Amino acid sequence: MADECLNLSAEMEEFIVEVCDKIGPRPPCSEAEKKGAEYYKEKINNYCDEIDIEPFIIRLGAYKAGFRLPMIFFIAALGLHMVSPMVSLLCMIISLYILFGKMILARPVIDFMFPQKSSQNVIAKIKPLSNNAKQLVIFGSHIDSNWEYPLFRMFGNRFTIFLIINVLVATVFSLFLVVENILIVVHNAEVLSGISQAAIWIFGLIGVPFALLQIFFLISNRPVMGANDNLSGMAVCYELAKTFSSPESRPESVEIWIAAFGCEETCSMGSKAFIEKHWEDIQNAKVISFDTLGFDSDLHVHSAEISNMIKMTPEMVELVLESAREIEVPIIPKSVPFYTDSMSFIRKRITATALSSWPTSPKHFYYHTRYDIPENLAFVNLVNSYKVGVNLVKKLDHMNDCTAKSLFQPPNPPSLGDF
Repeated sequence: MADECLNLSAEMEEFIVEVCDKIGPRPPCSEAEKKGAEYYKEKINNYCDEIDIEPFIIRLGAYKAGFRLPMIFFIAALGLHMVSPMVSLLCMIISLYILFGKMILARPVIDFMFPQKSSQNVIAKIKPLSNNAKQLVIFGSHIDSNWEYPLFRMFGNRFTIFLIINVLVATVFSLFLVVENILIVVHNAEVLSGISQAAIWIFGLIGVPFALLQIFFLISNRPVMGANDNLSGMAVCYELAKTFSSPESRPESVEIWIAAFGCEETCSMGSKAFIEKHWEDIQNAKVISFDTLGFDSDLHVHSAEISNMIKMTPEMVELVLESAREIEVPIIPKSVPFYTDSMSFIRKRITATALSSWPTSPKHFYYHTRYDIPENLAFVNLVNSYKVGVNLVKKLDHMNDCTAKSLFQPPNPPSLGDF
């Protein structure tokens, strides 16, 4: 067993190093991301029954603007307050709309403002031995790597203090403007006489420095290698495809799709396009996203993703935990601070969760930085994620069909019109 794990680690490392050497960073909608998709299709082609590269369109500029525009409108609101408190409030309404809509909830609230760009997903299918598939399992990862976040590199996982301060200051300032404008409308503005300008100075002194940090230093134009985020997930899915395509390991009644999504970093746009395209086939699927597995820390199954307020399917989380316990793989259910492609499936009420790791200290934090390179990867969680995926499919393959459907039938599934 130890030799098997060492061989598996070596094969995953070889895959990741090869992508990094041949292609390098793969920012969303770039030529390198496209080459990454073509490379993955070529690698996995011999281990699947069907495979295709599926193009889709996104509005790429909205992603970085989602971080910067809220702070620009916040600064504009401060400057315009002397001209008109009502205009100042309007600026803050726009700021909060973008801040919560795009940056926090990853909704396309400003996407219409930006030009279209193309990306692609790679979708591979492994059919079961029987002619009638009773279950569909989708193992997902993503091809693209992000641009570097300088604040992450400088402050590690303590960077969240900057975002929290910006959200709090913007929210409190907006509430102050609401009260002020109500008092102006009812002709009681004198209640805030002498307080208003002092408050503006306080909000400015506290908020502007942090707003400028978010505008100029939260995200850069330098793409990172993305060995951990998310070649680690792609490597696990690649090994799963190799395993389940072999005659001795091919499931009897479970169909498996291996999905490598584009543009996950820009609000999971690839998985959203995938769901829209394949909606009729995947409504009852079970989905696991593998993302950022290479930290030398605990392996987590996501119970929730905090950044976008998404709760994973409890039954799927429990199935992952049972699959891990049976083969003595240590795994912890956890609410994690970042989102994965599982977000897209959960929002459409498709059964899903994700596996990831997260650094335990700022010293080992290289997420979205130039240090996300193969040399910094630990492979134990990649191997364990692979083992959990294999055992989970085995469990489903032997599960009574009626029991499986009762466990995982999504309540009131949305229609295609919901997209």
